[in-house]
Amino acid sequence: MFKFYLQAVMLLSLDNAAISLKKSFTRHQNQIIFVKTVGFEEHKI
Repeated sequence: MFKFYLQAVMLLSLDNAAISLKKSFTRHQNQIIFVKTVGFEEHKI
């Protein structure tokens, strides 16, 4: 039972790590897109 509990906790923390990694990756991508867009707009003027 205790072993099962440990496995469940480990899986949960892995899941949370994956989610936070995905979030930071998405935020990073959005920053890149934003910089590209702003740079493009300034370049056009």
